[in-house]
Amino acid sequence: MRAFNRVVMILILAGLLVLGGFALVYAAGLFGYEISALPISGVVAGVQGFVRGVEGGNPSSLTVAALVTVALTGIVLLVAEIKPRTPRRVRMDEGTYVARDVVKERAEEAARTVPEVLEADARTKARRRPGAKVVLTAKVRPGGEVRVLTKAVRGRVSERLGEDGLPVARIKVEVAEVDPRQAKARVK
Repeated sequence: MRAFNRVVMILILAGLLVLGGFALVYAAGLFGYEISALPISGVVAGVQGFVRGVEGGNPSSLTVAALVTVALTGIVLLVAEIKPRTPRRVRMDEGTYVARDVVKERAEEAARTVPEVLEADARTKARRRPGAKVVLTAKVRPGGEVRVLTKAVRGRVSERLGEDGLPVARIKVEVAEVDPRQAKARVK
């Protein structure tokens, strides 16, 4: 969203620069150009009529819709530009960072050490504070005790990441029951 906002602002500022340059040339009478020679009286009268209609309290529904759309678009673009982007790396301590892939790989390895887990897939998200959010999907055989397995996987992942010194703010474990023949990993 930042790139889109920057492109929009560059276009608006470039347009204002060009308009300002033309206004300067015509206002100062440079190169033989004069403001009286411009055919802008119709445009100025139209803008004045529009502003008077809005100020008078009788705008059309199309005008109101257009003004509300412009205002909402401006608010959305402003919030998107002001909101800080999410960090790319996981913050460990003061000034120490680690790549998200490292946390992801270690979480997957730890989940695969639980005997019932056939396959594990993790998604990590860095936070502005120390630690990462980990969402882990563990694929297991059907018929297992899901709550017990979820707790075991969460505990093992938390323990392993703690041993490695990788801070984790939140670990969410999702257990998916799959046929062992459809798992990518070898059946244990």
